[in-house]
Amino acid sequence: MKIFIWIIGKPGSGKSTVGNLLAAIEGVVHLSYGRLLKEIQPNPTSSGYSMEDRKKVNEIIIKTSKTHSIVVVDGNPYSKIGFGFLDQIEKSFDQMYIFHLCVSDDVALSRLEKRNREVLAHDGASQKERVDNFNNNLLPLIEGYKRDGHRHVTEIVVTDMETGEIVQEINQALKEL
Repeated sequence: MKIFIWIIGKPGSGKSTVGNLLAAIEGVVHLSYGRLLKEIQPNPTSSGYSMEDRKKVNEIIIKTSKTHSIVVVDGNPYSKIGFGFLDQIEKSFDQMYIFHLCVSDDVALSRLEKRNREVLAHDGASQKERVDNFNNNLLPLIEGYKRDGHRHVTEIVVTDMETGEIVQEINQALKEL
């Protein structure tokens, strides 16, 4: 059985950390959508990555499904078109799950400030601008996606949870779905 798990959430919500922990499970591989985009196109235009860039990432995800039974991808859809790409990916999997890691702006910004790594934002946006962009542009898309009923989105409220607890919650939710 081929399973696709997509972890979405604002910057600093723990998407990559949770993905890495899930990848420690036998048969699971973790891919970062943003990192793959950056590898494919290190210098995107000011308007972002092209549709062709995103198609290439999807091809990598689909190719990975041939060698791994569970593929975990962290990253955000960025647009309605991004959500639409799930239709293309879904055909390569028997089951698809979406987990939205919900965290307050304060917690997200605190976590982002503690990081000592390159920001993946292509446009040079500050951490605060990235969180604001998520709240203003991506969160309404996610909420609409939840309402349309096309796919189930499981919310996990992160707040004070340790990443190991989040992984346990994802495992529990998978058993219940």
